Amino acid sequence: MVKIINADNNPINISMLEHTVNTDTVFGPMTVYKNDLFISGALVLYGEYCAIEVFLLKNASVKHDVVLDIGANIGFHSLGFGNCFSQVHSMEPNAMHYQMLCNNTKDKSNIKTHNVACGSSTGQVFIEGFDPSQQGNFGKIFTGIGNTHVDCITIDSLDLDECDAIKIDTEGHEYECLLGATNIIQKFNPAILFEYNTGAGDNSIQFLKELDYLVWKFSVRNYNPKNWKNNSQNVYLNSGVTNCIAIPKKNQIESINHAGFVLC
Repeated sequence: MVKIINADNNPINISMLEHTVNTDTVFGPMTVYKNDLFISGALVLYGEYCAIEVFLLKNASVKHDVVLDIGANIGFHSLGFGNCFSQVHSMEPNAMHYQMLCNNTKDKSNIKTHNVACGSSTGQVFIEGFDPSQQGNFGKIFTGIGNTHVDCITIDSLDLDECDAIKIDTEGHEYECLLGATNIIQKFNPAILFEYNTGAGDNSIQFLKELDYLVWKFSVRNYNPKNWKNNSQNVYLNSGVTNCIAIPKKNQIESINHAGFVLC
């Protein structure tokens, strides 16, 4: 049985314990969902899920002191960031994901977890739930629907002393998160990686270009043939996600000219 621990190192007694399993990943051991077909499923099969995003954001950052993981899910990317940044702020609004996030990062003193949503203004929002006993894509959790409230903050409200990188994966709310980070972005010029969704993604690109950023669009497949567990079984075929990585012109380390990266 898996013991779930919250951020204060207190056990959490929840019925989903029977729906989790332990697995090794490229960023360390994790507790994952048995019935999640995507993020957790990929971690069990391959020991990684879109791990290239961590390495890209690290390489795009001038410094490696503070990174924000907005939409941290169960903590895979946060663990990766914790290996290359001095401090990680991990935001996750869904209660079940947050409990798993706390459990997976409890031994990492440089990862601070926040059970909040991020947006363009502070307040409260509805957050969707899911049934861990049923198979599905547990990463597709949306705010604005459901019957559970969660606090919503702006990134600016964190009042950070520094910020070197931001990763945003909030299922279509990336633009609102960026609007709520305007002051942080203008003050610290962090490298930014965000999931691209048609419509909102275009707004995000235009917003960052107006702040003098260069933005590249690229795709990441769910299956990496050179995966950490050397598993040749591709259960995801050609499915994947489209992302953008943005670098301020003034901080540009080098042009991103990898195959498949398109300058917007």
